[in-house]
Amino acid sequence: MAGGGAAVYVTSHPGKRKPPPPAPIAIRLAALSEPRSALPAGGTWAVDGQVVTVSGHKDPAVDTTLNAALRAPLDQRWTEVRSLLGGQPGAYTGTVRPTILLRVPKLLSVRYDVDVQGQVGTGWDQARAVTVDLDTGTAYARPVDLFRTPSPALSSALSPKVLAHLPGHRWCPREPAGPGITARQLTSGEVAVALTPSGIRVSYQGAALGYSGACGNRGADVPYGEVASLLKPQVMAAVPYPVTSVRPTP
Repeated sequence: MAGGGAAVYVTSHPGKRKPPPPAPIAIRLAALSEPRSALPAGGTWAVDGQVVTVSGHKDPAVDTTLNAALRAPLDQRWTEVRSLLGGQPGAYTGTVRPTILLRVPKLLSVRYDVDVQGQVGTGWDQARAVTVDLDTGTAYARPVDLFRTPSPALSSALSPKVLAHLPGHRWCPREPAGPGITARQLTSGEVAVALTPSGIRVSYQGAALGYSGACGNRGADVPYGEVASLLKPQVMAAVPYPVTSVRPTP
């Protein structure tokens, strides 16, 4: 005698398959080259290096917006350089070396080391940085955009934190102590701020802070724990902080 109970039948529909998962977002380094062009006083200008690019979004417009934002700090710097070199003869080349400092599901943060080759003095090698939201295409184009604190108060709050993590606790090791980071530099990008897995990386050329070009490039890594109250909440929510540790099961 068969036992009672209800039978459950699962009907399959071979024609209805789950859609494939979306392709992962691709982050690549692409060649950046601008052909040599004339400067007003008879000099010439060209660009050689690499730029970070993004592809793979379902909406191609997001890729376009992101790629424009990732290149924008370079275009801004080259505009400044061409203006400074416009009255000089000679051949000049702008060089770019990118470093991806943070790649998490929502944010991408990039630092560019830029320099000028040719008959120039010191102080032309500088850093620029940009952070973008990979979901929306929103760009934190200027260092100040990463922070919730208004610019005048931000420089006063940030400068001592950066100084504490600089080698020798000095803005420039070979010169007397002078001014630190200003609101103008955080707005213009002369002081570059990028995100890393553990904190922010602040980079600057000594000449941008009023020191001699011989001071060179300087930088400091400041842990998130020291700047969490300064950064925007949406930035802090996307970075790997606080770090959670998993204890082994006994």
